Amino acid sequence: MIAAKCSMHFGHRWNIKHNKREFDKDKWNKDGHIDESRSHLDKELTYTPLNKFFDETFGDALVAFNEKNYEKHPDRLIGFKTAAEYEKATPQERREKAVKAYSKEQKKKVQEGIFQLGDHEEYLQLIQQVGQVKTDEIHKQYLTELYHKFVADNPTLKVFSADIHIDEIGDGTPHLHLDFLPVSESSRGLTTKVSLEGALKALGFKREKEQKYAETPYKQWLNDRRAAFEDLAQDFCNKHKLGIVIIPSEKSTAQHEQPQDWRARQQRVKASNGKLAELTGKDKKMQLEAAEYIIGNAQAVAESITKEAAKKEQKAADDIAAARQVAASATAAVNAANELQQKTLNEQKQVRSERAALERERAENAANINRQVRRRLADEQFHRDMSKVSAAQRRRMAQIGVKLDENGLTISNGKSK
Repeated sequence: MIAAKCSMHFGHRWNIKHNKREFDKDKWNKDGHIDESRSHLDKELTYTPLNKFFDETFGDALVAFNEKNYEKHPDRLIGFKTAAEYEKATPQERREKAVKAYSKEQKKKVQEGIFQLGDHEEYLQLIQQVGQVKTDEIHKQYLTELYHKFVADNPTLKVFSADIHIDEIGDGTPHLHLDFLPVSESSRGLTTKVSLEGALKALGFKREKEQKYAETPYKQWLNDRRAAFEDLAQDFCNKHKLGIVIIPSEKSTAQHEQPQDWRARQQRVKASNGKLAELTGKDKKMQLEAAEYIIGNAQAVAESITKEAAKKEQKAADDIAAARQVAASATAAVNAANELQQKTLNEQKQVRSERAALERERAENAANINRQVRRRLADEQFHRDMSKVSAAQRRRMAQIGVKLDENGLTISNGKSK
């Protein structure tokens, strides 16, 4: 039975020439850790040159973004300083310059993942059981399945290069280099863009209110992927009856290192150990005592730093909780103010309505009084005018069938006698 870990490391350090074995041998293989006689066993799973990848992934969105903004917002153009410069360029030049500028700005966000099944010791144990050829094929098959799972489970983390290395087994084990960019879709601005937050949100990883500050979407995703790949490794080992038990990996705070950097550091450690081994007698005892003192002091310092970090983290958590409480109180106050303002507006509206009704009533009363006064004045004027009508005028009016009395003028149907 072999106990092994399914390791994975992510970081922004990557080198396509190393992955594709297009490196400078004098620089990258000084210690001979790459066995060139086995390089033909390496396997390229996918590869799109980065410039082409940017063009295929972001080209259409960049063209649409610039076309939309060059007249009203020339300061937002990607790859062009002025609208005049943009207008002079051909459609092909517009696309190429925009892609080149965006690639230069965003390629630093490329991430590389390195995956392997077990370490060198477990690799040698498996060779003893089934032979090197079959062992290499087992690792290659597992890493290929892992690559396909990564692509299927993370559609917003666009992989543009993936290579399996079988030629670094002098003190290592077969492993996979996988390079990707986080891509997010948006309805505003640049509709397709590089965004880790947007890419992870599309995968369902986002910070919830009840989560701790340190539980970032990226850490959530890492923990989820680690568990998924461990399950994949155990299922793979069981399916092929390899007799390998996958041990859950512990969280590591170590930074990702390129293999050549790790080997250089190991060589420095070995050199230091060699110098210590050459010491004898009193000198060696003094060196050991000094080393023990340094180690003990370092441990004390590390514990102190850890405690201080824990205090700072707790204080940060308390400050965040207090800030959230203040924010909640402020929100409640704003809501209360909004309710009071709405109530005041409603009351003012009712007062204005009642005032308008009163004004209408007053106007109607005034109009009625005016009509009555005018009618009264008209009656008085009529009676005054009647007194001025002579007897001759009355007789003449009677002849034409008009009667004049206190009721006014009355026209009869026939002539007067």
